[in-house]
Amino acid sequence: MKDKTSSLVISSALLLSLTAPFTALAQKDHKLEVFSWWTSGGEAAALNALFQDYKERDPGVQIVNAAVAGGGGSAARPILQTRLSGGNPPDTWQVHPGWELLGQYVDAGYCEPLNDIYQSEDWLKVLPGKLTEMVSKNGKQWCVLTGVHRGNDLWYNKKVLNKAGIKIGDSLGIDEFLSDCEKLKAAGITPLAIGDSGIWTNAELFENTLAGAVGSAGWEALFSGKMAFDDPKVKKVAQIYAKLIQYEIRIMQLSAGTRGQGHDGRALRFLPNW
Repeated sequence: MKDKTSSLVISSALLLSLTAPFTALAQKDHKLEVFSWWTSGGEAAALNALFQDYKERDPGVQIVNAAVAGGGGSAARPILQTRLSGGNPPDTWQVHPGWELLGQYVDAGYCEPLNDIYQSEDWLKVLPGKLTEMVSKNGKQWCVLTGVHRGNDLWYNKKVLNKAGIKIGDSLGIDEFLSDCEKLKAAGITPLAIGDSGIWTNAELFENTLAGAVGSAGWEALFSGKMAFDDPKVKKVAQIYAKLIQYEIRIMQLSAGTRGQGHDGRALRFLPNW
């Protein structure tokens, strides 16, 4: 069991080297345990690339890949929390910037500040201010940014849509979207495919519907407490979401489903682009 109860954190936001924080962690017993949920083909390859880069700079280090598969992190987080609360943290772990990092881990005292690294590498000068705000609290930075992805992508199959007489223009409102889904369903075509069997993909579908309805200002108001979750705008989004899921089918394997994306007879596919 490790003798510390706080750890450095890997965060998903922007590609940067992890050498600086890794070095400090690996000095004690020349082992480095990295906890994440990067297990699918592309994710595992990216994580391995980081490991190889670090090994070249610190030969002889033993990297322990403690990745946990399943559910976009939903399977990993309970295991991580058990280890943190039990005083057996990994050396570094994956987390999203914002409340997940600051509210769940920094406020609980599980993390070490990384100001010295940000200063020595001049990251505050090159990173977008909005990103550094999401990893900062009380004038300190709490994680290293390692990757960026967007979760609100809707891919569409032109061939399938053309066959159904549907054309996607420069913009697509929710009423038009639902109308098109109904046309596709009537034609025997699966209107909407979701990228994985886990509930997290439907959670993202709801989040993206919510963000599109309330806008960026409404989103910030909602998560800062200025807008209540029972606000009429949020209730309307819940009604829209209830209609959306009537048209969906889930793809059982995210990595396997990605390979056939847009060419499997389904019209629209919600799938983030990490």
